[in-house]
Amino acid sequence: TLQLIEGRVHDVVAQPLRDCAPDLLLALDEEGGDVTRLDYLRGSRFPGNHALGALDDVTVTRAVAGSLGAELRRAGVNLNLAPCADVVVDPRNPIIGL
Repeated sequence: TLQLIEGRVHDVVAQPLRDCAPDLLLALDEEGGDVTRLDYLRGSRFPGNHALGALDDVTVTRAVAGSLGAELRRAGVNLNLAPCADVVVDPRNPIIGL
């Protein structure tokens, strides 16, 4: 079930796949905030990009990115498909999720 897999991505998914294909590229979209794959049952511990942009603190943003990257690495993920920039040109745009 999803509850059993969450928090065990490395053991349940990544490592068995790498045993078959050591050079496997394991990617997902982990942005923090509302867009999370690793913490989908309880919600991300990391702020989303909109919150980081509103805070406007490069040091905090780098720390969050480093922590999120370390968590992805522990899970066996070696490519994060998270966008580098979401541009809100219309506040009514539902795709951004504001």
